[in-house]
Amino acid sequence: MSPRADRSADGPRTVPSEYVAAWEGLQLGTLTDLAAAQARLRESAAKLESEWERQSAERLISKLEKAVQPPPPDQSPEMTEALRLLLISDFESGTKEERLAALAAPCG
Repeated sequence: MSPRADRSADGPRTVPSEYVAAWEGLQLGTLTDLAAAQARLRESAAKLESEWERQSAERLISKLEKAVQPPPPDQSPEMTEALRLLLISDFESGTKEERLAALAAPCG
């Protein structure tokens, strides 16, 4: 499952939003260089103030490899598509009806 972040922030990306962007990019195939993404995140994580935050960020960064792994062999195509829809869905804007309509729309 994809980690989610506040996408409404207009300021510079924080480590959590950078991580979410990397996870989603790797899942969707828009980001293909795992090592570069991890290096960029490690640079940002090094700037965190507390040791606990740096350690937490490092644990998350090491888990990015899971984003590029293929689905389990026993996962149905329907489940794969459902997880992809969850990944790309925007649950923070629009009315409930608009969000449901977007989920029901055919995928391109």
